[in-house]
Amino acid sequence: AVDRSGFRSRTTIHPCVLKTTWDNREDPGLFVGDEKTSGAGAGELSEPRGITTDADGNVYVCDHLNHRVCVFAPSGKPLAQLPAKNADLVAVHQKTGAIYVLGTQHHEHRNLNEYEAGNNYTRKELFKFTSRNATKPVASIVLAADSYGRGVIALDESGDKPVIWAASLTSHHPGLRKIVDEGDSFRDGGYPIEER
Repeated sequence: AVDRSGFRSRTTIHPCVLKTTWDNREDPGLFVGDEKTSGAGAGELSEPRGITTDADGNVYVCDHLNHRVCVFAPSGKPLAQLPAKNADLVAVHQKTGAIYVLGTQHHEHRNLNEYEAGNNYTRKELFKFTSRNATKPVASIVLAADSYGRGVIALDESGDKPVIWAASLTSHHPGLRKIVDEGDSFRDGGYPIEER
């Protein structure tokens, strides 16, 4: 995964995040983690996935197998960890600092290879944290309980209430689902584009 600031995560083979610039012709440099060894300590990762930055340039990395989102300063210094089961994708509201995490659980008996590649994602749950220092989510909603295909989320900050658009939640329903942030809960807005 690559975010808008040039950070890129590597997964099972290289449990680390690399940093580069769009015009860099050289190999990217190591930002956090280790290119050969997974870990669960501060600054260590085990299958990093989604990645984003906040308004201050802090980097949020979904550390999937450690069930957390790790937050790093632009220098790479560990700042915080958010407990997020099966953390897969992350988005940060640039004004409020709220963090939205999509957790995707694998079906343990449907892995296609040693890297867990393929359509073996089942349960998908969206979590909201009020800040990077939160100790637990303030809201969660199960988006799919038994489905295949990896989900995708996008955060829309343009309205009075943030909206998380989720897609590819199930293989039999590829529509765009609207989830409204109501503060301490989520409201399922259904599939409004299909309903037009």
